[in-house]
Amino acid sequence: MIVYTIDIYSKETEGLILEINIPPEKADEIIDILELNAEDREEFMQGIGVYNLKKNQALRLELLVGENFYSDDVILQISGGEV
Repeated sequence: MIVYTIDIYSKETEGLILEINIPPEKADEIIDILELNAEDREEFMQGIGVYNLKKNQALRLELLVGENFYSDDVILQISGGEV
């Protein structure tokens, strides 16, 4: 099973602050938010790849997961991997 996570890093220390798990059934919504091309879409569904999040993507993902995490002080990435 593939698990998707939003990883939140400090811009100052680059240390991981928080990891937010996203249920795999939300994968199609995540892909739409990320606006992935066909190749990246396929890889993401297989749990391959790490993507930096833009502000507009992060704000849409906040709505999807029901948590506020966007800040100018952090680096945001999303990835998938097998559990």
